[in-house]
Amino acid sequence: MSLLSKQISRLHQAANPDDARKGHPASLLFSPTDAAEIDSMSLLEMAKVALKGLAQRDTRLVEFSSTLFHGSTVSLDRTLLSAAENERLDSGISRFLLLLSPYCETKLAHRVLEYLVRQYHVERMNVEAVIDCCLPFHDTPMFTRLLQILNLDVPGSLWAFLKGFRQRGQSVPRAALAERAAHAPALVAFMGDMLFRAADIADTGDLKHDGQEWLARVSWYAATIIAAVEYREPSEDFLRTLVPQLIKGMGLKQVPALQVTLQFTHYIMHAPS
Repeated sequence: MSLLSKQISRLHQAANPDDARKGHPASLLFSPTDAAEIDSMSLLEMAKVALKGLAQRDTRLVEFSSTLFHGSTVSLDRTLLSAAENERLDSGISRFLLLLSPYCETKLAHRVLEYLVRQYHVERMNVEAVIDCCLPFHDTPMFTRLLQILNLDVPGSLWAFLKGFRQRGQSVPRAALAERAAHAPALVAFMGDMLFRAADIADTGDLKHDGQEWLARVSWYAATIIAAVEYREPSEDFLRTLVPQLIKGMGLKQVPALQVTLQFTHYIMHAPS
């Protein structure tokens, strides 16, 4: 998609009729009424304190105190940014959300996400990056709340199947995610991309505990893929998407947890029934 096309898409997303009708800012933490009474500066101060706590777990998060969470951002309106400026902003948001992912269940993470929702409208403009961050926690109350504000209405969206859970106010059980993956190789491809983005991050040597923070994502991937294979006989399209992921993962000796988990996944797939 060209930069101009992306800019037009952003303007369309920003003019969300549901938000205009409600007259309240989207919020992960607060009711619509309460959210409307809290200004952006207050949310920024809350997010900056939370970011300090998160940076004690991963020092790479410190850099975002001078970018995404800088004091000047409270006056930013990204619908007025150029396409190139939004591209750079997207890059920073995606990197931040990836680093945040292991801590997604913590209250500290929820507080920084609240500012990203308020000031950068990530629930509408960075849907896939938000899902990349939070999907391994699909069966938690946090994800249930997140579904209420995510824009899932883009035609042809990979995430349209989540709308039913949003309407019912339910979290997404593993069985439902596995069933969708069994029928949608595009979801398997997204999950694989999630896994290898995490592997790239974990392999930088900057994380404490040699990347142990990412084990939840690795385990989630393996459990979901195994459940999808057990749900139905894998189609050719499913295998065409999955097998290269397994081969690539089993070759990543620098990330032992990922390598061993994918070896186990490969074994389960080929074990006699």
